[in-house]
Amino acid sequence: GIAIIDRVEHILGRLHAGGVVTSLTRDTGKDLLLFDLCSGKFITGIMLTTRFPDAKIAGVDIRPPNPSELHLREKAFPNVERLTGSIYDSELIKNVVNQTPKDGTCIVTATHLCGDLSRLALSFIDQYPDQISATVVAPCCLMRQKKPRNWMPGDFNGFGTTQTARGKGIDPFDLWVDQLFHY
Repeated sequence: GIAIIDRVEHILGRLHAGGVVTSLTRDTGKDLLLFDLCSGKFITGIMLTTRFPDAKIAGVDIRPPNPSELHLREKAFPNVERLTGSIYDSELIKNVVNQTPKDGTCIVTATHLCGDLSRLALSFIDQYPDQISATVVAPCCLMRQKKPRNWMPGDFNGFGTTQTARGKGIDPFDLWVDQLFHY
């Protein structure tokens, strides 16, 4: 979570220097939507709301909050919204991204994204160029699923990364992160 805050601060500094966001956005999160994917217990979201108290913080996770997660169930933070659903649900993603404040911006954050979820998170910036200014992604693992029949070496979806890396004599995770960076 701390690394995510550091990257968001860096991005906001660059957007402020470029005239994209105001000082208030950079300093308090005014007119900012921070969208945390696969948010789990929402630890990163809570850290973000503490650092950016005027930002809207939205998170989505496939798992609903459990009874011990009172901070999520009872809406302890007024600027936080935790949704239960899949990041493959395009309507859910669209509904959250469309909450970006007028003349504001959205930054997507995601840690521990398994396999193709990292690529999917990066694709949102192309799908919503008027709202999303940046995506901060920290992938955790490579694709472990069986390759589809129509998969071709070189397709960018994570399948074949381990095989390609071994053929090049490099670490598969290093190759995956490099592929995500170039994607």
